This record gives sequence, C-alpha cells and structure tokens, in this order.
Amino acid sequence: NTSAATGRKSVAPRPPTVWVQLDRLTGLAQPPGGAKYIIRIAGDAPGAGPDQHSEPKDAIPLPDSPGLADCEVRRQFKIPLGSSTVLLSVVIELPGREPQVLGTCTVDMNNQENFSFRSHLVKGKKGEQVGQFRLRLAYSGSQGEDGDRRKSERDSFMDPGRRSVVHQDPAAISGARASPR
Repeated sequence: NTSAATGRKSVAPRPPTVWVQLDRLTGLAQPPGGAKYIIRIAGDAPGAGPDQHSEPKDAIPLPDSPGLADCEVRRQFKIPLGSSTVLLSVVIELPGREPQVLGTCTVDMNNQENFSFRSHLVKGKKGEQVGQFRLRLAYSGSQGEDGDRRKSERDSFMDPGRRSVVHQDPAAISGARASPR
C-alpha cells in the first residue's frame, strides 16, 4: 500500500518483542562442589529456532537455610515470536558428568500477571518442587505509556545504575545522515 498524501509505502506494525527476564533461581538443594547451573529457554511457536541458554552459574549456599542454595541469573532471553508459553529448564553441570535437567518451569505469556516480577515454581520429573524462579515478561520497544514504562523497567533491571534510555535516530534507520554542524 502507498499513502496518497506522502507517496510512501505503509508498513504493517510489527508485533512487539517479548523478553523473559530472570532474576534469581532460589530454594535449590545445595549441589556438590564444582556444580554449576545453566538455564535453557524454549518457546512453543512452530519454527522457534534453537533453544537459548545462559552461561553456567554458581550456586550460593544460604547461611540461614542449611542444605539450600540460590543462583543469581540476571539474564534476559528473547521469546520466539508466536509463542504462547515459554519453557525454562534448569540444567545442572557436575564435573566429569553429562549435564542433567534438574527441573522445568512453564510461563504463560497470556497471563498479564507474568509481566510483573513474581515467583514461578521449578518442578522435577516427578512433579516435586526443586526450586523457584523470580522472573517477569517484558515488552521491548514502545507500546504506548505502558510499553515505555516496561522498557524503562527492563533497562533498570539489566543495569540498576542506568537511568537513561537510548532512542534510535529515525534518519539513521533510513540511512540518511545529519549534516555536520
């Protein structure tokens, strides 16, 4: 379609990018020495592409709760477009052994409560609780006032000291350059 007023082609709006922002993994059984945790994410959209994963993370023993540990993740993953649920898997790496899935957590992207930080249970193969994630879903880009607020919250989450938001210069997107001053 071409606009009669501007002579430019109109572009259909793209769906917003959604991210899952992981803060912590808590309430884990204290692993043996040298063990590390990896978080894998997969969406349920057809052709979602390869799973994404975090770098290995150490578990930190909880002094108030002997036998339990926490793992600070502080990572965000782009959710495959068209997904309605996201599957997070907690994988434990033990030195000299094959990585094993410790548990999984499914996050419903249609539940608006998941766009605020909250706890989500991680369940083992038998359905038992093996930990919990503190996470939220967040939009990237501007989605009106709420989208702007969510973007600012996302920036603060990823770097608590950062208080500015960078906006792309529309001229840079089209390849035009501003004349030097």
